[in-house]
Amino acid sequence: MTTAKFIYFNLIKITSDDWIDPNAYFAFISNGNEEYLWNKKFYQENDKYIGEFYLEHNVFLGEEYLFRINEFTTIISVKELPLRSDFDTFFYYDGELGAIVDGNKTIFRVWTPLATEVNLILEDEVVKMERIDCGVYQVEIDRNCHLEKYLYQAKIDGEWVTSIDPYGKSSTLNSKESVVIDFSKIKIDLNNDKVSEKIPSGQSLIYELHLRDFSMINDGSVDKSLQNKFKFLTKEDLYNKAGHPIGLNYLKYLGVSHVQLLPVLDFGSVDETNPFAKYNWGYDPVQFFTLEGSYASELENPLSRVVDFKEMVAALHKNGIRVILDVVYNHVYEHKSTSFHKLVPNYFFRREGDMMTNCSGCGNDFATEKKMARKIIVDSLKFLSSEYGVDGYRFDLMGLMDTDTLNLASDELHKIKPETYLYGEGWNMYRKDGYRFGNIGNCDILPTYSFFNDKFRDIVKGDTFNRFDKGYAFGNAQLRDGMRFLLYGSCNNIVYRKMFMDSTQSLNYVECHDNMTLFDKIKLNYERVTNDFLMKKVALINSIVLICPGISFIHMGQEFGQSKGYRDNTYKDNDGINYFNNDLYNKNFLYTRTVSEFRKIVQELPYLRKSDPDTLRDIIAAQGIGQCGLSISINTDGFNSKYNNLKIIINPSDEETIFLDFDKEQKVLFSSLGGYMDSHDIETKNLMVAPNTLLILCTK
Repeated sequence: MTTAKFIYFNLIKITSDDWIDPNAYFAFISNGNEEYLWNKKFYQENDKYIGEFYLEHNVFLGEEYLFRINEFTTIISVKELPLRSDFDTFFYYDGELGAIVDGNKTIFRVWTPLATEVNLILEDEVVKMERIDCGVYQVEIDRNCHLEKYLYQAKIDGEWVTSIDPYGKSSTLNSKESVVIDFSKIKIDLNNDKVSEKIPSGQSLIYELHLRDFSMINDGSVDKSLQNKFKFLTKEDLYNKAGHPIGLNYLKYLGVSHVQLLPVLDFGSVDETNPFAKYNWGYDPVQFFTLEGSYASELENPLSRVVDFKEMVAALHKNGIRVILDVVYNHVYEHKSTSFHKLVPNYFFRREGDMMTNCSGCGNDFATEKKMARKIIVDSLKFLSSEYGVDGYRFDLMGLMDTDTLNLASDELHKIKPETYLYGEGWNMYRKDGYRFGNIGNCDILPTYSFFNDKFRDIVKGDTFNRFDKGYAFGNAQLRDGMRFLLYGSCNNIVYRKMFMDSTQSLNYVECHDNMTLFDKIKLNYERVTNDFLMKKVALINSIVLICPGISFIHMGQEFGQSKGYRDNTYKDNDGINYFNNDLYNKNFLYTRTVSEFRKIVQELPYLRKSDPDTLRDIIAAQGIGQCGLSISINTDGFNSKYNNLKIIINPSDEETIFLDFDKEQKVLFSSLGGYMDSHDIETKNLMVAPNTLLILCTK
């Protein structure tokens, strides 16, 4: 067997199982014209015989080229050319791609530079496309093709492949066909004006939820037609049978400023024709512009997912809640079946030698540093912000994305929505010469990004990956000074080396969808204790999350002690493991109310409006009390503050009661055990701080 391929635009490599006669006739054939090849060399690699042939000119892609040895002729493959580092130099395209509706005409434009022919399959019509600039094929249809189904056929290396549109804005079930959407026909006010006011990062609360989990209320209070649907979050006055708020009403009650939705862009692991047959979080993306069809109210209608999502955003915005999407650009469901690989083989995914990199753990890392990969990510984000009104993005495995892509995305998104939130998992996951990536160590060149603060997580609750390691909130006095680091926004050199430029970059969390829940971590470390004891510890930790400078982050159910039975990565477990546990919510409603009431106090704490490291150091002072407690004084001089001489007292001990004497009477504003206390007018000079308690005090 003998094969031929281009390894550069003027270099052909042939590989044969049989010996190659150097005296044979070798020719390059283009458009029927033969060119004798004289510049050549031969060698052996293992059991293969190799010949390399240099042309006196570069070839242009878009044509089919043949290689001839005596009477034998074969197609010269172009599929390895995208591996060249300079491929972008020749084929980067800066224009608009996809199905572009312009009044009574529709332009279809697809980037497939290796193709020699491309057809548009529009409904039952096959239309030949014309190659234009930089490997783009285009055709203009003289009608508005709104809701028409389409595919692309591309001929690469003599073989035809059929693909959906990488820039498709909707699709039929399970991504079988792309669907044209004329967004000018969809008139929905997204209420962007309701969420245009800037919220200081320290007074923000991001609430992470999975749409299916959050909607699976099992007491009959939620119509089954709303479960696992975008429409669930459009209903403003839902209550469960116990009279407690659920859904959007619950987010309002809790005081959430931003809701973060686990992936809602099209993913591959759930059958859209039968959504409840299989469970998955959705970290297996298929398309970057198309919403997940299983969340649509009308599965068969490709417009439904678009309209439903817009109505959901509009409803959340109307109630002052901003929408953050968890986006997965670092890998795809299965690279060979994607439109990316079908239309441009060997371009969109990282390789080292002959192997694909697998830093994502999914076998196909997306090459964000390549210009057209960067373009599709940035174009996707711009589309989601401008068309759907999205207010922020959580980047899955952000450490796999290069900083040039992240900063370009930031620049473009802040032009659309100046208050856009951007953050992600800043773990150090990948290195490549000449590039820097989105990890915490590069926060200085990513000034508009926040990062999940793993040091915050581990100081407060203990090492996530050591189930029995106890953090400060478990009474670990050795981490009391570590709490001071967190109180200064993780951006001052106090105890530890600073992690961030200022506290806006610190996303303070102790639980997210990954790993075991906070409640499970606590329960695992305490035997034979009451639920009340466990929930006091939960309330204490949630209160610590809310009082530290930086962005507060809570995972669905964290506030009322959600359990997953000590499981870690429940991405494909069933509803009974992951769902919003309505019975537990009712049982522990008191602790949910505590978070709700704390959110009201948070809006009045002036230091949470500040993020500069010097300012935080000047206005916050913390000293140890008792065995492991902290007394935190807040200097409110110069602030327009409702409260004077604020103090925060933390007693994470399981047994010790701390006794405090003050010169002036102190008013108790908040207790993690009792919630909002301002209206009770409790004033005292002598204070007993019970175990597992956080108090906020002030003077008259």
